[in-house]
Amino acid sequence: MDKDYVARDIKINFEGKVCLEEFYRYMKKWFAQYKFDLSEVEFNELKDGKKINIVWAAEKKFNDYIKYVIEINFTANNIEEIEDDKKNMVSCSIELAFNALLAKDYDDKWNKGPVTKFFKEAYDKFAGKDIMNQCRTELKDEVKRLTNEIKAYLNLRKA
Repeated sequence: MDKDYVARDIKINFEGKVCLEEFYRYMKKWFAQYKFDLSEVEFNELKDGKKINIVWAAEKKFNDYIKYVIEINFTANNIEEIEDDKKNMVSCSIELAFNALLAKDYDDKWNKGPVTKFFKEAYDKFAGKDIMNQCRTELKDEVKRLTNEIKAYLNLRKA
């Protein structure tokens, strides 16, 4: 599988009050709404619940050759519970880091031999250029939509 990064290290920082459970559900719902398959790669709760780190990988097939991938690293630090009758609110600092990439030949169908590899390289260089540019633009737009909606959810200024 070849990786073509279209966005790296996009960060959102937040400090304040939030219901982490609701935010977690909101993120999962966003990916489902936009037809991404979301997998939790890692979940770590450290320092007696004062720090949480979650790594997600969201994937959406464009076709049999190209797949959109958004990698998300979610970290919440200095988590302190707040008394609230309705929700499990916490005061914390959150950092979200995003990488977006196009996974080409994600099933490694075109790396099996010299002939298929030649056709893959020819497709990438000549025939697939317009499609790749379209995919780059679409994935950048998806990431911008995601980050803007997260900022709106957390009441932060949009980019």
